[in-house]
Amino acid sequence: MPAGIDHAGTMWEITRSWPNGDHDIFEARGPRSSGVIAGTWSPTAGARVVPAEADHRLPGLARPTGGTLISHRLGKRAVLRSADGTEYTKVVRPGRARAILTGISRFSPVGDALRTPRVLAAFGDSVVLATLPGRTLHDLAPATAARPQVWARHWRYWSDQWSGAVLEAAARSVSATDVPAHTGADEARIVTEWIDRAARFLPADELSELRRIGAAIGDRLTEPRRPVIHRIGHRDLHDKQILLDEIGAVGVLDVDTAARIEPELDPANLAAHTVLRHAQGHYAHEQAAIARAEILGCAERIGCDFVRLRLYEQAALLRLGCLYLFRPRWHTTARSLLAGFTIDLR
Repeated sequence: MPAGIDHAGTMWEITRSWPNGDHDIFEARGPRSSGVIAGTWSPTAGARVVPAEADHRLPGLARPTGGTLISHRLGKRAVLRSADGTEYTKVVRPGRARAILTGISRFSPVGDALRTPRVLAAFGDSVVLATLPGRTLHDLAPATAARPQVWARHWRYWSDQWSGAVLEAAARSVSATDVPAHTGADEARIVTEWIDRAARFLPADELSELRRIGAAIGDRLTEPRRPVIHRIGHRDLHDKQILLDEIGAVGVLDVDTAARIEPELDPANLAAHTVLRHAQGHYAHEQAAIARAEILGCAERIGCDFVRLRLYEQAALLRLGCLYLFRPRWHTTARSLLAGFTIDLR
């Protein structure tokens, strides 16, 4: 897939793509704050932009809103930002908005102690959410590159408040057994799926080795072990979903992925993204070290098994390496992450 596409006389950078049967789908970002466009790509047909209103699986995009499309995975979901920036609308397939509301409700045992987006309205194919004040840890990284003490303070805010919220929910014995569990077996399956999707990019010997490693991680994640007490968690926690306002209050986005998880999963996923951000050059070495220290401190406070934590982190890194192969700008970085990948549980 090319790194960019000329659309209506403007060059748009292809920032994300996903395999989709006999073709790929992509999202491209324009200059300044012009939002995104989406489309399809294949080696034979090339790139084709699909106007948002022509995404027939997301009919909600055809309704005029006056907002800016800021995320669009063709046929799956999209996000619109209101003209005044006070609201975001998540658009999904008809009938699937209920799953978003259910996920938000599931996260409440933890989310009630933090800031999460307030639901303003809901329809069969969309949910309108109030904007949370603050900046994400991802956005704060370049702003604090020369001020490590400020960066450390932001991460300490997250670490203290996140561990407090998790422990408070645990102390209230909030296990929500009616909430589906995301298990080690589920994580192993996802890793296997992403290795299979990434097969086209990898030489046969490297692909074979990654499949062996993926299987070994899966065996470790699913092996008989002491009984696991699942807790309510985010399930897809990373630095673009953690916000801090001007007084250091922590907010969390995309909480509709919530599930009952092992306590190691959320900090492990965040730690894996820290490795990725350093590889991308988005975190300086010192910033990555500070972030990791706070993640591990948080993990210790909430009672994580550090061998299990490292295992989940390795699974997340393998998955992210395969996922980022589909992003033209980060393809080389992803290849470097996957090259010589080994299981390290130290």
